[in-house]
Amino acid sequence: MTHRAVVLLALLVAACGDSATAPAPVTSIAVRAGDGQQGVPGYVLAESLEVRVTDADGVPIAGARVDWTTSDRDAEISPAVGTTDAAGLARAAWRLGRDDGTQTATASFQALGAARFTAQSRTGDVTHASGTSAHQCGRFTDDTVRCWAGPDGGPANAVALDTDIRFTSLAFALGTWCGGTRTGSVACVDLADMLPGGVFRPEAAAVRLEATGTPLFIALAGGGDPEEGTTWCAIANDSRLWCWGRNEAGQAGIGTSGAPVPAPTMVSGDFKATDVAVTDGATCALDLNGAAFCWGRVAEGMVDAAQDQAAPVPVPTTLRFAQVVTSGHGTACALAPDFLVYCWGSDATGGRGRGGIGSGPVPEPITGTDLYVSLGATEEGFLAVTVDRDLVVWGAFVSEQPATAPLRVLPGFVFRDLLPAGGSGVLCLRAYPVGTRCLDRDGVAHAARVNGLSARTYGVPAT
Repeated sequence: MTHRAVVLLALLVAACGDSATAPAPVTSIAVRAGDGQQGVPGYVLAESLEVRVTDADGVPIAGARVDWTTSDRDAEISPAVGTTDAAGLARAAWRLGRDDGTQTATASFQALGAARFTAQSRTGDVTHASGTSAHQCGRFTDDTVRCWAGPDGGPANAVALDTDIRFTSLAFALGTWCGGTRTGSVACVDLADMLPGGVFRPEAAAVRLEATGTPLFIALAGGGDPEEGTTWCAIANDSRLWCWGRNEAGQAGIGTSGAPVPAPTMVSGDFKATDVAVTDGATCALDLNGAAFCWGRVAEGMVDAAQDQAAPVPVPTTLRFAQVVTSGHGTACALAPDFLVYCWGSDATGGRGRGGIGSGPVPEPITGTDLYVSLGATEEGFLAVTVDRDLVVWGAFVSEQPATAPLRVLPGFVFRDLLPAGGSGVLCLRAYPVGTRCLDRDGVAHAARVNGLSARTYGVPAT
């Protein structure tokens, strides 16, 4: 064999030996990005989770299977199983679970120790919050109004309105939020203006002054009909009640009926209130002693009169109440100091909570043996928190088939009370021990099915 042949053979053997050499074993899966974030229960974190898989020499491994896991209630990681790319990286989106506090996620490859991620799940501190199923706004404790979309839209993002106005109260009705301001005015913003080109941009919406030179309003309520318009009522810091807007049945309570009331006007009789609720064509309020009064349209039986009334009419009962709310179907419910809920008016959608009781002006307790500490309503129906901090619902809020008696829902959640502001298909609650969550009856993500109710809760985006 010639020298040239020997050299070629040696090179060939060396090459074959190199191709048969096994790569260094995989020894590392490490966090690269996404650890230590803060987010909101039920929302996807803004930054993806990322790990890197390498061999003993630190060389990235492509095609390695990475399994993602999380054990927090209703949390999701997508995809649950991933594969590393040419740089040895695998990524996943993390939707936080339904609880506040520290949540964890892990990424693992074969028998290696898992790479661990943590995130702080925290909801915002809100005093009033509601809107539609898809979009909500809230008044935060810094007197700023911020708005957000439901968690299906991606990362949580509470966007402040582009205004220097600071709000003392907030309410929602028929696609519009209105609130009292620190400077003695009423400011409003329309949902339609938050959706330029179909994109949700609260900062793009114009905030208009609906009225100026008003008292400082600490509570608002609104209700009406999309075609006919809205009636608004507000409680001032001296407890006097003011109303404006639609008034064809006297629901503004100013002593006359007919044309809309263009500016906030004091309700007849120097009425002072602790709570107020407005529905389509009628208004109810509690005076300083807790006595209930209603006025406006009598057709649904909410007002105890033979014809429409343009001034407060006493509800025929000796009971005294701490809260009053109304649905959009002509039903009123109130919470009494004995921790029972009493309802009157229409029962067209089961709103009286007594399994088919007829319409009428006399308050009757809802069925069951539960005692309640907080009461709320949407356009569709009613919700209440029990002394055990469970949630019950009745009326059309439950589904297209109304519940005619209280239905206990969402076991495992603990609530403090329901936030005021009104709404359609959604209501927000204070969770226990901290945080705020919104309940969406139409949602399918994080569904809790109890006796046919499909619902979800998600945290209000933290600021």
